[in-house]
Amino acid sequence: MHFDLMLFADYSGVKDLYSQRRHIAMARHDIRLNQTRVISNISRIQLRELLQNTLFEATQKNQIILLGLDHNYAFPDGFVQVISPGNDTAFRATVADIASATGIWSAFTDDPHQWASRVNDLIRRQFNIPAGPFWGPSFIAKRKPDINYDLLPFSEKRLVEKIHPRMKSVFQLGGIGSVGLQSLYGIGHLARLIAFCSENNIPLHLWPFDGWEIPENHHVMIEIYPGFYNPYQKSDVNDAVETVNWFQQQVRSGTLAKAFEPNLPDSLTETVQREGWVPGVKFGIRD
Repeated sequence: MHFDLMLFADYSGVKDLYSQRRHIAMARHDIRLNQTRVISNISRIQLRELLQNTLFEATQKNQIILLGLDHNYAFPDGFVQVISPGNDTAFRATVADIASATGIWSAFTDDPHQWASRVNDLIRRQFNIPAGPFWGPSFIAKRKPDINYDLLPFSEKRLVEKIHPRMKSVFQLGGIGSVGLQSLYGIGHLARLIAFCSENNIPLHLWPFDGWEIPENHHVMIEIYPGFYNPYQKSDVNDAVETVNWFQQQVRSGTLAKAFEPNLPDSLTETVQREGWVPGVKFGIRD
């Protein structure tokens, strides 16, 4: 596996621009120069535009990028099938719907709080349960709902979050360590980035959604979890930089390809391909 650049960003789900610029940081590592540069004081939109421009320029130069963002890219398997029945729920199809704001996704990118409340009502009525799955201190439903997920066609957490329990569910909007709100904002921007790459013929492999094997001459986009990569002091900048350092160590030790082998049983590979995974996390090894 060969890459010329690594781009890893620590994300944020705060609403106002001032706070976004305080909490979003990206580490850019040039492998040939062995040089890491931190880019901070940027908003979510500026980060997406920076990633798009860098992917476009790298493609023109025949450079290959490994890039990742600190938020969930997808929902637990079965969730999209519930809220968008009858539609293609493969990851690429779902983000295309999100980018075009069709159907249930019409309010997704504009106001995640409003969208989550709408989905809660839909699921509550459909399954005759007292509350929907989204909750959090920054949300109208402030307490975690008492939901028996055995009665629903989706789980509270994706498999990778069950294996690595420090990871939080996308349904928790706000609170210490939560990623729900930043994931809802992030998935909307991710959808636009993917659409940009398609429109500009930028070869982008979304791992593992597009397949476990990574084709040659493709940029590779992964979901990252800095809590796994950064054992040191926690901050937005440190999380981005230590994620670069972790992947650089895999390159130096010749084990980078192993990080993309989660050792899943065959019965779970298709499920995880719809939910996503974090490189380095191994099935059956709980953190």
